[in-house]
Amino acid sequence: MLPLENLSHDSEQDYFADGVTEELIGDLSKISALRVISRTSTMQYKGVHKSVPQIAKDLNVDGIVEGSVQRSGDRVRISVEMVYAARDMPVWAESYDRQLRDVLTLQGEVAGAIANAVNVKLGASQQTSLKTLHSTSPEAQDAYLRGRYWWNKRTSEGEFKGLGFFQKAIELDPGYAAAYAGMADSYLVLAHHGRLSPLEAMPRAKAAAIRAIQLDDSLAEGHNSLALIHLSYDWDYSRSEAEFQKAVALNPNYATAHHWFAHYLAVVGRDTDAMREIRRARELDPFSVSINSFLVLTFYYARQYDRALQAAKEMADMEPAFGSAAEGLQGDILAAKGVYGEAVTHWNKSLVLTGQAEDAAKLQHAYAIGGYRGYLDRQLQALKASSQREYVAPLDFAQLYTRLGDRDSAVNWLERAYKEHSSWLNFVKTDPVYDSLRSDPRYADLLRRIGLPQ
Repeated sequence: MLPLENLSHDSEQDYFADGVTEELIGDLSKISALRVISRTSTMQYKGVHKSVPQIAKDLNVDGIVEGSVQRSGDRVRISVEMVYAARDMPVWAESYDRQLRDVLTLQGEVAGAIANAVNVKLGASQQTSLKTLHSTSPEAQDAYLRGRYWWNKRTSEGEFKGLGFFQKAIELDPGYAAAYAGMADSYLVLAHHGRLSPLEAMPRAKAAAIRAIQLDDSLAEGHNSLALIHLSYDWDYSRSEAEFQKAVALNPNYATAHHWFAHYLAVVGRDTDAMREIRRARELDPFSVSINSFLVLTFYYARQYDRALQAAKEMADMEPAFGSAAEGLQGDILAAKGVYGEAVTHWNKSLVLTGQAEDAAKLQHAYAIGGYRGYLDRQLQALKASSQREYVAPLDFAQLYTRLGDRDSAVNWLERAYKEHSSWLNFVKTDPVYDSLRSDPRYADLLRRIGLPQ
């Protein structure tokens, strides 16, 4: 489904059009007989004049749903049509004019109509899921849509703003399950992206995810969030797998569920299964930087370095905006291979692409003077300076000290990560950067305490 065009002639209403688009995609995703491309990948076509056949080819789909939304006061008009891509011919079209408070119910109605248009017979549970949507106030829904709009930007500002809007939605409607799932997702990404300490963020994420499930046990997002919390904070692997399986069963087209399930499978060493899940996530969301990055990491964790490098290069070729992430990943892979000069080149390219050319120049100078160790020492100085201004994850220090060969300092920082239940700590077993620690009994003891056999 392509982004609905905002016909309100007010750019401030873009969040509403984007939010309705995302909610419709979410409802369509619950229909197991359909393969529905996720929001991240379809949003790149917003405002882009490209033919339907070409878009369908890009996304590897047979049909495209497109349309518009117009909000005026307390009224909303949504027009949608489905186009058969091979012939660029509409096969179904409909317009809906409703009260703003009825938008949630309307989304399920539209999803059901699209399924009927492509001759998909809905099961009883799917019909119920599309009909039994939580009714909320326009104000609460507005806050929720703004929350998803900002959360999807995946920037520091966006993640904090998204959290604020989800909290506002809950204040307006304490029974809004989707808003609790949004709050859980916000705290999760803030912890995983190193913007908040897990000790601060993860208990709040867990409480929000549990509340979302209590309010609506059929909400895949709630189960998926709880699954990742069990994996990365509780280190409860059996409960994590059970929740991931439930999330995927509830919404087979939910790319994030397949993506985060791949995290679990990589952590427990099921490399083949992890690759299956991350590939499925990529099919559903081919232009997601986080999913493409984890596809590279899945090869990297499995020590398939050449395939990881190839995947990183393909990632950069597919979408120029992925350049920074792809360069950084290639640096990590080459460092694991011991090709340090090339690793430094790629790490510095990543910095330049993110607007940190001055930092890249200083690091390049350090490398020219002191080689790889001089480069790492300069990184360490910069990290220490950053930690005086903002939260820095202990694992960032642990990785640097491991690369520097300072085993005692590396273990000390891993212990700090253990004490705060760092979000990526249980990747310590699969991440090649820690291979030099494997003979240390303290490393084996750490694995035991986080529930992973050596």
